[in-house]
Amino acid sequence: MPGPTAVLRSLGPPIVKRAATGFRVTLRFSTTVGGLAHVRGLRAGRITVSLSLRVAAGRATIGPFPVAKPGLYTFEVLLAGRTLRWRTCLGLCGAAAKAGPFVLIRQPPKVTRTGDVWSATLHARSNRIFDGKIRVYRGRRLVVDQHFLGRATELILGPFLLGPGSYTLQLTATDEYGRVRTLTWLVALAR
Repeated sequence: MPGPTAVLRSLGPPIVKRAATGFRVTLRFSTTVGGLAHVRGLRAGRITVSLSLRVAAGRATIGPFPVAKPGLYTFEVLLAGRTLRWRTCLGLCGAAAKAGPFVLIRQPPKVTRTGDVWSATLHARSNRIFDGKIRVYRGRRLVVDQHFLGRATELILGPFLLGPGSYTLQLTATDEYGRVRTLTWLVALAR
C-alpha cells in the first residue's frame, strides 16, 4: 500500500550566496510527510546538482549546497510523490549575462511525401546548449508538443509525419542563462 501523499509548500525563494568557487544555495519548505527528499538543480534542462537526504514533517531546510556555475536554474524537491520547484538566477541572467551571445539560426526544412503522408524535418544551428520545445500547429490546433535538450551544434528535429494542410512549426530554446530564442517555419502541404 502506498504511503501518504505529501503537501509541499515553499517558505520563500532560494537563498543564494556567492562562494569562492561558485555559489551556495539553500532551499526552504514545509512538508506534511517526512521521508527521503531528492533534490535536483537543472540548468538549460540538464541536471547539474543532485542530492538526497531525509527530512522530517514540518519546516525543512536543505543546504547550503554548492553550485559551481552561474545561470538560470530550476531547483526541484521530490518527496512522497510530490514536486516543489523554484526558478532562480545565480549570478547574472538574461540580457545581463556575461556570456557570449546565444545564436539560433533557422535553416530550410526538408519536406518529402510518401503516399498520403508528408515527412517534415527541421534544420537549425545553435552555438549554445539549451532547453528546447518544439510545437507544431495545424491552424490553431496543437498537434505536436515535444521537449528536448539541445546541443551547441547543427540541429535536426523530426521527422514529423503530417497530413495535407498548413502548419506552423515553432522551436523555442532557453539557454543556460535564461535567454530565449524562437524560430518558426511555415509549411503548406498539398493534397
